[in-house]
Amino acid sequence: MGIQINGNTDIISATDGSLTIQGASGNLTGNLTGTATTAQGLTGTPNITVGTIGATSLNASGVVTATSFSGSGANLTGIGGTTDVRTNSLVVSGVSTVTDLRVGTAVTANSNGIQVGAGKSVRIFGSTSGFSDIIASSAAGASELTLPNTSGTLDRLNRAGNVLQVVQSTLTSMVSTSSSTYADLGLSASITPSSSTSKVLVSVSLAACGKSNANSQNLLMARLLRGATEILVLDPNGGYNNTAQPNYFGTISTLYLDSPATTSSTTYKIQIANSANAAAAFVNTNGGTSTITLMEIAA
Repeated sequence: MGIQINGNTDIISATDGSLTIQGASGNLTGNLTGTATTAQGLTGTPNITVGTIGATSLNASGVVTATSFSGSGANLTGIGGTTDVRTNSLVVSGVSTVTDLRVGTAVTANSNGIQVGAGKSVRIFGSTSGFSDIIASSAAGASELTLPNTSGTLDRLNRAGNVLQVVQSTLTSMVSTSSSTYADLGLSASITPSSSTSKVLVSVSLAACGKSNANSQNLLMARLLRGATEILVLDPNGGYNNTAQPNYFGTISTLYLDSPATTSSTTYKIQIANSANAAAAFVNTNGGTSTITLMEIAA
C-alpha cells in the first residue's frame, strides 16, 4: 500500500504490530509503540516508544531516555561536551570505585598506593602557587620514609650543619717509632661524601703516648693526611721535657674541619715520627685505644 507523504510515494505496511516505512521521505512524526523499521531515519519531537530500531542511526534533538544502552561504544561521538564526562576530565559527584586508576603509562593508583614510573615524582601543591615534589631514590632496592607522629616541620636531611654520615676506626695495638721519617701509624678511615660541597669533620685521639729515655730531643711527632697530602700536624713536640728521661704524657687529640670537594671515597690517616731519630716514641702503651672519626657535614 502506498501513501503520499510530503509529495512522495512511500510504502507503509503493518504486520503483527510492526510498522515498516520505505520510500524517499521515510519520516514519521507522532507517537509510536511497537517495532519500527525505516530506511531514512526516525524523527519526531513527541514521545517515541519502540522495541527495536532497525536503522543505522537514531537522530534526536532532545533527550533520549532508555533503561539501558548496550554496545561496544567504539563509534560513540559527542561525549566530550557533556556535563560529567569531558575530553580532558571526568567529574564524579559521588563515590567511584575502580581497581586501577591509571594516568598514561607513568601513574597507577590502586590498593597498593600511588605508584609513579621511573624518573617521575609525586607533587603536592600548597595553599598558594608553591608545591613540593617527592622523588624516589635512584638507587636499587626499596626505601621507606616514615613521618613522625607529631606536628611540626620535616627537616631537610641536607640542611647546612646536619651530620649526614659518621665513620670511625680504632687502633688497639701499641706502635713505636725511632725514625725521623713519617710512617703510617695504622690508624685510618675512609668516607664517600654525598655532595662535593660537604665538609668532613675529622676527630683524632691518640691514646697513651710517650717517649723512652735517650736524649732531650727524643719526642713523638704526629700528623693527619688526606690521601697522600698532609693537612694538619697534630703535635710536633709530643713528650718534650728537655731531658733524657722517659715521658708518658697521655693523649694527642684534634678536631679538624676539612673540605675535600669530592664525591669519591676519601681516606684520612695518621702518621708518626721521632724527631731525634733515636730511641722509641710510642702510641697505645699499656693497652690504650686510639680512634679516628669522620663526620660528613652538609654545607
